[in-house]
Amino acid sequence: MSEIWKPVLGFEDRYEVSDFGRVRRAKAAQGTRAGAVLSPIETSRGGYLAVHIHMGDGRRKTVRIHRLVVEAFHGPSDLPLVRHLDGNPRNNLLSNLAHGTHQENALDRVIHGRASNVNGNSKKTPCKYGHEFSEENTYLKPRANGKSYRQCRTCRRNEKRRHIT
Repeated sequence: MSEIWKPVLGFEDRYEVSDFGRVRRAKAAQGTRAGAVLSPIETSRGGYLAVHIHMGDGRRKTVRIHRLVVEAFHGPSDLPLVRHLDGNPRNNLLSNLAHGTHQENALDRVIHGRASNVNGNSKKTPCKYGHEFSEENTYLKPRANGKSYRQCRTCRRNEKRRHIT
């Protein structure tokens, strides 16, 4: 499979990004050559990979590679986040990335065991009745404070049945 390169949105004349998650110079600049692949750096929050993009006026901007890949290949979106479908923030392959919501991202973190919770309940795989917290069986119930907690869909369904009969 060959690597496909597309222009970075907003920097079409200077940078390109590939479906493999690599970023390169589109044209030569002072001290660099066209086609030079940028060295990624790891961000301090979350372990995501990023690169420094030069703005053209002497300033530079640090941008996360996963966002560049999704926007170049899928276009901009109204959805606020870019999801790593396998839970690995360093895997920036196009096939592993998708636009998403905060709720989808929270569910991804629970499924992949990356959720942080004070009491550790978010990392447990079965509910208190033994049902697995899988993507299909997990419902994130929103709270008034904007946060959410997870519920087992099977238990929720059983609870509703008990109230109907």
